[in-house]
Amino acid sequence: MCAEIPPMHSLFPSFQKHLQQNYSTLPSTRIDSLTPQLASPLVLKLPKSIYTQAQEIVDDLYRLTQNSEYQKQQHAHFPFTHFQEQPSLLSSLDVHVNEQQQLKIIEINTNASSYLVNAEHYTSRSMPLFADAKQSLKQSFQKTFGDHLAPGKLFLIIDENPEQQNMYVEFLMYREFLAKEFSVRCEIADVKELVWDATQGLMWRGEAVSGIYNRSTDFYFKDSPHLAQAFQNSQTLLSPHPWGYALIADKNRLIEWNEQLDPQVYPHLTRALLKTFRFSQFKDADDLWSQRNGFFFKPPNAYGSRSVYKGKSISRTVFQRIFSDDFIAQEACAAPEVVMEFENQKSQFKYDLRFYFFENKIQLAIARLYQGQLTNLQTPLGGLTPLEFT
Repeated sequence: MCAEIPPMHSLFPSFQKHLQQNYSTLPSTRIDSLTPQLASPLVLKLPKSIYTQAQEIVDDLYRLTQNSEYQKQQHAHFPFTHFQEQPSLLSSLDVHVNEQQQLKIIEINTNASSYLVNAEHYTSRSMPLFADAKQSLKQSFQKTFGDHLAPGKLFLIIDENPEQQNMYVEFLMYREFLAKEFSVRCEIADVKELVWDATQGLMWRGEAVSGIYNRSTDFYFKDSPHLAQAFQNSQTLLSPHPWGYALIADKNRLIEWNEQLDPQVYPHLTRALLKTFRFSQFKDADDLWSQRNGFFFKPPNAYGSRSVYKGKSISRTVFQRIFSDDFIAQEACAAPEVVMEFENQKSQFKYDLRFYFFENKIQLAIARLYQGQLTNLQTPLGGLTPLEFT
């Protein structure tokens, strides 16, 4: 059975035209096939206090990652002994807003997608907020890669089977963006095409690679030995990378922060934490089963909604299966809901917020409007939605 195609809203053709005008190498077939949920026609208005809270959390996160004792603690169980420590690109803070208008962290990502798409969403609608998003992105690439992103160098965007990825269109956008901004030769490559050379570093089709924008979700390079070799030396720089992931995005950190962080030192981060536990912290499976309604169950090193189960709706069979796996239980925090209107049509949505950040600066923010159980890009009039803070 074919999936139902969401109806196109009236503003989406102008977004497609904007992409076509600003990314000359995007094939028209790719633009024509884009889902309208990449650019919702709605605007979510929120109080300025929401943005302020997000920036305060990002500030706390940055101070934590720069703390030498915290770094030492993470080094102790990090799977690499020597490795590059350049900044990690394109991190995101994914949050819900609770009934008290406080942000609660659902997860933190270090290879967040859709940044360029969202930046163009604001631009195509002439919205002043985050007008410098692309310039900020350029600066973060420059600070991360330096001379590794320079004219005459080979720079790659990589993933497993990149052409099959849902956001492949954004890979094409990044390729053009990086080539234009840095005059670098930028290509899109499959992880499986990379070869490690002890003298020249990573090789792609017989050429030495200078730097890599990494979209792979093999976060610790367990299945990517060539990337692991590159990460352990400075010949080929990669970002995002395992060290950035280990510091803030591994969901085991949420457990440790609940237990170890001093609220006096990191007040904004600790206030935003949901209670999170390892399954092993419960007496047994029956103990956790009896409390399941208050939790979401997640694998610690997955991303998005993959293999995420809502305690209220999980079956006992699935629960028994995942209880023996390395899952975590995160306190349930219901997604906020909002009624919005477009062309005389009112709809009720759930939403979450994504704040993209680099080091201690928020670069861009977006809402994701949806209906149903999990965030998706399928709800009519929903999807990626720009924000206004008033």
